[in-house]
Amino acid sequence: MELITAIVLTLMLAVLIHFGFQAWKKRMLSKMMARHMKPGLFTLNEYEEYARKHLPRHIFSYFTDGAGDQSTMRRNKAAFNRYYLQQRVLTDIGTPDLSTTVLGNKVAIPLGFSPVLRKNWAWKKGDLCSAEAAGKHGICDVVPVYSESSMEEIAACNPQGLRWLQIYICKDESIMAALVRRAEAAGYKAIVVSIDCHWKRFVYSDWKNMIFKYLIKTSHGNFNGENFIKAYSQNVAERASWKSITRLTQMTKLPIVVKGVMSADDAVLAAQCGVKGVIVSNHGGRMMESLPASIEVLNEVVTAVRDKLEVYIDGGVRSGTDIIKALALGAKACFIGRPVLYGLCFKGEEGVSQILSLLREDLERVMLCTGCASVTGITPSVIRDRHAPRSSSNVDCKCFLSPASHE
Repeated sequence: MELITAIVLTLMLAVLIHFGFQAWKKRMLSKMMARHMKPGLFTLNEYEEYARKHLPRHIFSYFTDGAGDQSTMRRNKAAFNRYYLQQRVLTDIGTPDLSTTVLGNKVAIPLGFSPVLRKNWAWKKGDLCSAEAAGKHGICDVVPVYSESSMEEIAACNPQGLRWLQIYICKDESIMAALVRRAEAAGYKAIVVSIDCHWKRFVYSDWKNMIFKYLIKTSHGNFNGENFIKAYSQNVAERASWKSITRLTQMTKLPIVVKGVMSADDAVLAAQCGVKGVIVSNHGGRMMESLPASIEVLNEVVTAVRDKLEVYIDGGVRSGTDIIKALALGAKACFIGRPVLYGLCFKGEEGVSQILSLLREDLERVMLCTGCASVTGITPSVIRDRHAPRSSSNVDCKCFLSPASHE
């Protein structure tokens, strides 16, 4: 009997030791992983999937769906696959310089936030959270005029950061002028005018989910707390022309940027009106189906106004490879919208910061692969268009060789 008891006790002790050792190994492994792995998820697709699982269906659909058959929205992302990167080796590059300038203001990376609405649906005080993340990472934040927080509140969260105010052409231009005056007083550095919102759109899921009953409950800090439906319908002009842009340039010394240009002809007209920058954008595919992707018309816009104004792109940017492709085609910087909402949904300001860190690290990795020491060194030679014949190289190969190798 004593022998049996001893055997049982020995077995129990062995089991305890085994499971104790396994628990210890798991703790040690967790500590090692925490030491070497960054917080958050690994790709923007994972952040989008997290938002899909955690947001109410009507909100996620409002964030992600496009107009009509959603062909424009899908094309925005897919069109980047037309271009390949041109790998370069032994280029003797250390850490690439990712900084650049937009309208004369330095930014840490050629990236900015598009004027996205309903951030508070993704995270409490989402407007303020995204502003803090933009300031922390040294990028341009385009603040939408119909944000839930006022432009002054957002400026207070990012006092030293680069902020542009987005507006619409108004029925009463005195309202537009008043908004511009407030932006000047709050330290905004440019005015962005969305010019692609003057026709009716149809987003199927918005009607299916009755999104308008939720929009009625929103309030907007720049319009005395009025809900979106009332503020938008009362103020935004149903018809507009380039004359309104010309008059806007005369209202302020701040540079004017127009968002929604998708043709070389419109880019030329913008330059003639005194505009300092254009954002090539189809409104994230939310205004009209069967439009080309932003990246598909970028180069023709750049070619038309290269020496007259700065050109940026919005739509479909999801990685460092997308950013370098856009810059190679002539964009001065890229703007992102939906990824900001996914980051907010994940963990507020911290989630948006994680999105920006992913894009920054990805861009740095791609620049090393393509032999670009700085953003100014990103030229058309770093990409290959699979639809175009391969041209011969014009690169001076000696620039990568040491003096001793030339002898």
